[in-house]
Amino acid sequence: MQLLFPAERSRRALGAAHATHLVGAPDEALHLLALAAAGPLDKLQRAGMDLLRGQIAFTVDRPADAAALLLRAATQLEPLDPRLARETYRDAYIAALHAGRLAGELNLLEVARAVRGAAPTSRPPGATDLLLEGMALLVAEGYRTGAPLVKQALHAFRDQAMPAQQELQWLPLACRAAHAVWDFDGWRALNTRLLHLARDHGALSMLPLALTIRIGTNCLAGELAETAALVEEWQEITKAMGIESPPNGALVLAAWQGRALDGSNALRLGEESIQRPTVPVLPADPAREALFAVALEPDDEGNVRPVDRGRDDLEPRDLRHGPYPAVPVAVGDRPLLARAWHLAWERR
Repeated sequence: MQLLFPAERSRRALGAAHATHLVGAPDEALHLLALAAAGPLDKLQRAGMDLLRGQIAFTVDRPADAAALLLRAATQLEPLDPRLARETYRDAYIAALHAGRLAGELNLLEVARAVRGAAPTSRPPGATDLLLEGMALLVAEGYRTGAPLVKQALHAFRDQAMPAQQELQWLPLACRAAHAVWDFDGWRALNTRLLHLARDHGALSMLPLALTIRIGTNCLAGELAETAALVEEWQEITKAMGIESPPNGALVLAAWQGRALDGSNALRLGEESIQRPTVPVLPADPAREALFAVALEPDDEGNVRPVDRGRDDLEPRDLRHGPYPAVPVAVGDRPLLARAWHLAWERR
């Protein structure tokens, strides 16, 4: 039997935890991380542990925890591995964006400021540097200032060849970027690529996010039959991974289909969804105020109906929580959502 020194045992456990996370086994990955933490680790390895903990937290739908862990890891990594630090800032940005108002003190604006303070990985900045900087600028300085750089970054991202694994890691942010600047065709093409790569490479940890984005694009394109299959796939994958997360996709699909759900079931499913951004999200210019909110309200028969609350009854959003106001969609009728989308498009 080969005996391993504690440092080597920790190194192997850390590597195994990373591989286990990628194939969609978050609980096992956390167990391996605990084994790694029991031995001696250097600064880079300890930063890597925070990075992996943050990635796992995001996978199991704890984006607020993920954002804090990832931002701490990115700060630790800056003097040790600038490229990995940049990638970790990217993940922190996405986590904070998903957390929305539930992010606590560490909101998206704080993450965007940290991103802007970090050095790019190349001179001149490459496509991924431009993409991250543009999204941070969109939040920190506003739509008018950030949108041109985001559009430039998307153009460069589409044109730049990169390894499939690197592309897979950057595509979620690219999808969000296309969404933020009203590039629907780009949003859909990038998400198609993301879903294709995640499936081909067996990246189970990435599939729930890729499916969620695809559900949003399909609903807006009116392709609801395919969306229903995607919702089922999302449910099967998250169940297999042991993830308990609010089924936002099912709620959004029901809204676009004009279906009412059983009141207690819908309220249970939508309790968290209506408190934070979900899909579809309606961007607007100047991206500083909400347009509509659709809330859940049970009727006399126990079913859930939409309530158009209007802007007077809605706390105005600001750029701490996203580069555009988010409209949480619960259970409602499609014409209401269509009117909201039309108004948002007219005011872009």
